[in-house]
Amino acid sequence: DVSDAASDDPADGTTTTDDPTVTTLSASPSMAISKVDALDLGGNGTLEAGDIINYTITVNNTGNVTLSDIVITDPDATITSGNPIASLAPGASVDVIANHILTQSEIDSGS
Repeated sequence: DVSDAASDDPADGTTTTDDPTVTTLSASPSMAISKVDALDLGGNGTLEAGDIINYTITVNNTGNVTLSDIVITDPDATITSGNPIASLAPGASVDVIANHILTQSEIDSGS
């Protein structure tokens, strides 16, 4: 019988019955990002300047809180869609699409 107990939470140091019980919740924001490329050789099927590398950048919310105002940048690509990400719920993912147009000097150097 707890009806005669001084407090419903003896650890809180009060003698008030039915005082609020405070539960601390731990926010743990985190995300994972992966990037996959696909080379488009154009109509002739031969690697040449002007061919395009298409990227799919997947952003996954691996935390337990909603993330907001996510901006993906890539200094070697042009982001074409999916950016910025206004809001991403826990467990959700979204794809950001980007591309890069190859130059002859990149082909010559192999990178």
